[in-house]
Amino acid sequence: MRILLDQCFPNGVSRYVFGHECVRSKDMGWNLLVDGELLEAAEQHGFQVLLTIDKGIPHQQNLSTRNIAVIVMAPIPPTVPQLVKQVPELLALLLKVEPGKAYFVS
Repeated sequence: MRILLDQCFPNGVSRYVFGHECVRSKDMGWNLLVDGELLEAAEQHGFQVLLTIDKGIPHQQNLSTRNIAVIVMAPIPPTVPQLVKQVPELLALLLKVEPGKAYFVS
């Protein structure tokens, strides 16, 4: 699965997301895009999932018309060690995500 990590997602977690292609929005040159623009760019470039720690995106965007799923990882605190602890749940979730829906890993 092709996964885009948004600009607020900490570095270092993607190496634990085995079997999936993870790309940072910054590496795509999209670090200045806001939520709707970022989703649009991600869809146009074949990303299937936007991975974020921004809990607001699912509430601020109409995802039902999108061809991309949004997964929010929201540990407290949102540090790399805490996010890595959530990777097994994330990997299981990636097997069943559907476009146009939001999912939360907590």
